[in-house]
Amino acid sequence: MLIEQKEVDKAAEIIQEVQIETYGSLEKKEKLDYVLYQVWIMLLKKDYVRTYIISKKIDPSHLTDKGLEEQKVKYYNLMIQYYLHEKLHMDAARSYKMIYDTVRDNDELENKVHLRKAAFENYALYLSLAPYSNEKVDFLNITHKFYKKELDANPVLCELIKGFLTSEIILLHSDRLLQSMSNYEPFLKQAENSELHFKALERGIVHHNLKVVEMYYTRITIKRLAVLNNISPEFLEEEISALVCEGLLRAKIDRISGVVDFRRQMQPHDYMNDWSGDVKSLLGLVEETCHLINREHVIHTK
Repeated sequence: MLIEQKEVDKAAEIIQEVQIETYGSLEKKEKLDYVLYQVWIMLLKKDYVRTYIISKKIDPSHLTDKGLEEQKVKYYNLMIQYYLHEKLHMDAARSYKMIYDTVRDNDELENKVHLRKAAFENYALYLSLAPYSNEKVDFLNITHKFYKKELDANPVLCELIKGFLTSEIILLHSDRLLQSMSNYEPFLKQAENSELHFKALERGIVHHNLKVVEMYYTRITIKRLAVLNNISPEFLEEEISALVCEGLLRAKIDRISGVVDFRRQMQPHDYMNDWSGDVKSLLGLVEETCHLINREHVIHTK
């Protein structure tokens, strides 16, 4: 009633005061429905702090029980709204994957075909938007290995996912990329932060390219690296710095000479290990030489 009258704040104040989880007489499904309603009200109010706090009342591992598939899909759909507002693309991708797997394995959910298609597309896209991390690489490999049928049905997403898994530079043509992605939900104008999503995808491609360059180069000029990525040197420096700060890239920028150095900085224990290896190799040569001398001595004494 209050929501219909657009008094969302008053409705939220009433709803959030009820600690439904303490009611022992209610069934698990009824409690879940009420907590999900509380989360929905908080999202409607745009109170994202309370949304996060209330969502913690639900343990995702408890949503795997049979008969709770609808609540599970609703929970992850609500959490996706929170994650997208907070720009947590990896969490959004993980949620879409859970929705897709749930709908795929359950024939009773409504709008199954449309929901499956949208969930998988958004999963693959938000995974691509996520900043580079070991978790992202793991999910990319899982997608390529276990979702081949879904990828084959969508050539654009298939090419994108495979590109992130190769040890080759992905050519970044912004206009062409924007055109190919313009029909997908994250890039529609009505989607929240749609403009930022395209920039995040560009950044994800640049991060991939930097990791590829690190594999094949020890030193390269910033200008040449910027040309390879088709971006400005200033933007490139920002992304290199971000990856280095997160411990995901080994690099040093010499701004005076305009060179990026990808060589690993030697630590004291590395020098000791090298020295130990050299001494061991030298002793091996000495031992082998002594053995040959002794053998020649035995032969000539006969």
